[in-house]
Amino acid sequence: MKSHKQDRPKKEIESKKLDGLFRVPNHYIWDNWAIDSRKFDHKIHRYCLCAPKTYQNKQLTSEQRHIHSFIRHAYSTDSGMTWTDSGPCFDENDIHKICKFLWSGSCIVQKLEDRIQFVMFVTAGDGSKKTGYSQKIAVAYSNDGERWTSLQICLENQSSYHFDLSREDHEDEAWRDPYVWQNLIDNTWHMFFCAKKRNYNNEVIGCVGHAIGKNDNFHFNSWELQPGIEVPCPHRQIEMPAVVYMYNYYYLFCCGKSNGVGEPSASYYCFVSTSLTTNWKLIYSSEIYCKENNIMHNFGKQIYGTSIFANDNNEINIVGYYEPYFIGTPIIPIKWNINKKPPQPHVAFELFDLEHYNDDDDSNNREQIIVKEEIPRNT
Repeated sequence: MKSHKQDRPKKEIESKKLDGLFRVPNHYIWDNWAIDSRKFDHKIHRYCLCAPKTYQNKQLTSEQRHIHSFIRHAYSTDSGMTWTDSGPCFDENDIHKICKFLWSGSCIVQKLEDRIQFVMFVTAGDGSKKTGYSQKIAVAYSNDGERWTSLQICLENQSSYHFDLSREDHEDEAWRDPYVWQNLIDNTWHMFFCAKKRNYNNEVIGCVGHAIGKNDNFHFNSWELQPGIEVPCPHRQIEMPAVVYMYNYYYLFCCGKSNGVGEPSASYYCFVSTSLTTNWKLIYSSEIYCKENNIMHNFGKQIYGTSIFANDNNEINIVGYYEPYFIGTPIIPIKWNINKKPPQPHVAFELFDLEHYNDDDDSNNREQIIVKEEIPRNT
């Protein structure tokens, strides 16, 4: 019998080569962040979490990488088409003076009277999966984005303002992923980070930690904690939060993830508000966008650990990593629909499906990399 059901249109797949990947053979590469300093030194600097796949003659699992994590640096002089690896940012002995391992952070760069100053904020971690991961936030300084001063703790974890450091919600402790941004409206420096708090019902929820700098523009060692910022995110961990001010609105980008109860899931979110601390509304979700446009949802399955940065034209971009392969993504532009109010961002997460990956090859040979791009149909 002939079916009267209308066949669902097939997704169009286009194969193309991809520039701008970053990988280190025999190493795990994950959470990425970047800073565009081309107006000072003609470079884009890229940082990522890194761990060896073999440690003391034993293979490390992807879970074990977290307690062997350090920060790696690379730079590009061709707008992110290729990357030059310069190795770890901090000596292992220097790391162990304040913590056991390093997790994600962010970087700023500014021109001082007599020099360029890079400032990096990172997560100083200790503990284990079994005992729980204790986290604090540390800072370091550099004149070139490559060689750094010793790390110093600049924001201790604490329970003020109902912040919660437990694992009552079956998720990891959260005091990590600092993102530092200057609000040019009043020139104040703000730090945003992954945290948890207790709400009015005494439930533990994910939130965005917030602190305001008590520093001048030269030193970033002192921060005043603020109440946690609540956003309507369905996930229990709000990782790698970042804020920009565009088109007369504040936009908060973040990775949302839940691991503790039920099926692990993740999505990339953007929230918008006219206030920096309240009334955030969901304006973009990679999951919703992909459903609406009949596109495979790759975020959290094939890409994660993303962070935004502005290029030298003040355009907002993202870098992250391909989760199954532990390869850094190219620079991904954020596109804006300015015909909507407020203007709506879109991130091209449909560009991710790697093939022909060879971890034994020590080159970043982009001729080996094929990417499948799913093209949404016009309706």
